[in-house]
Amino acid sequence: MRKFIKNSIIFIGFLIGRKSNKKVFVSMLSKQKNTGPGRFLDNLNTYLKKSNYKTLSRNPFLYGDVILIVSNIHIFMYKIFKLFKVRTVLRVDGFSYPELYTNKNYEGSYRRNRNFSMSRIETNFEIQLGLKFADHIIYQSLFSKFMADKYLYNRVKDFSIIYNGVDIEAFKPDGHKVQKKFVMSIHGNMRDTDILNCSLKLFEMLFLSESFKFYKSINLMIIGTMTTDVKKLYENMCRNSAIISQHSSLYGPVNKIELAKLLPLSDLSIHLMSGDACPNAVLESMACGVPVLCQSFGGQAELAGEAGIVVESKGEFDYSEDLIKSCYDSVLLNSNGFNSLKFKARKRAEDYFSLEAMGSKYSDVLNQKNIK
Repeated sequence: MRKFIKNSIIFIGFLIGRKSNKKVFVSMLSKQKNTGPGRFLDNLNTYLKKSNYKTLSRNPFLYGDVILIVSNIHIFMYKIFKLFKVRTVLRVDGFSYPELYTNKNYEGSYRRNRNFSMSRIETNFEIQLGLKFADHIIYQSLFSKFMADKYLYNRVKDFSIIYNGVDIEAFKPDGHKVQKKFVMSIHGNMRDTDILNCSLKLFEMLFLSESFKFYKSINLMIIGTMTTDVKKLYENMCRNSAIISQHSSLYGPVNKIELAKLLPLSDLSIHLMSGDACPNAVLESMACGVPVLCQSFGGQAELAGEAGIVVESKGEFDYSEDLIKSCYDSVLLNSNGFNSLKFKARKRAEDYFSLEAMGSKYSDVLNQKNIK
């Protein structure tokens, strides 16, 4: 029903509203900034405002000559946009991978159950059709293009690979070096019990490691929104582990300003989600001079590069004891090089993932300039 109402509002807006060549209409009408797409749109609009170019509009009664479709929209709307001579640019967000949403019962396993629900099937189908019918496609990473080609639709022309950007003026290092204190962090919207379970067990192993006895204090910051199941898991692990209860701090959801103050306190960001397309959390950590620990399967490995600790994924969507051990070994292998990685992380964010780097490429696509 919500989708029907949204599409109806857009249709009526196009029918009685007016077109402005100074606007780029966005299919995501909500102004929420704490989700991945919301953060992306806020970052893009920040750049567009500075560049005196077209700005984003969520008002269907004042639409532009181009629409930026975030993830998916009903196929009927493509016909409406074509009728009103509005060019369609689809930014492919994450979708539901069959290997992950298996409908299997993993009770007692390291993996949680994930069901391929009707809403997920519908979203995948709408993205699939968008990949075929949109005038131009933007993928967030090479991994995103690979997975879309594999499961949805192999787009062979009129597409771009544009990584997300991060506000490197807002997110920046505090200048500290790793000495007698070591802080790890996890941040983002936490929906998966298996990922948090994996991350917390890794923290415990590192805390107990002889190699980390050098530090006078070892702590973990957990920043972001938790689902009910994830919050319950964290509380249970706190009850069963003195290390987690005494040496981890739960900050909950924070705004951009608060996040930019907290992240530079960290020395290593734990981002163990497998198959992530282009996570803002990774870019925000890197901009703050915080190297990222992540799996090789996913776009996060493209972002981290040599500035992070990328663990070879032995299996897709693997959160097993084997992964924890691999992560543990990789962190210890790099334990003497954190200060160097902190510098590299910031430098990589500046060189490749600034708002200017992202925004200028989006501007070219939205203005039909030098599109590759």
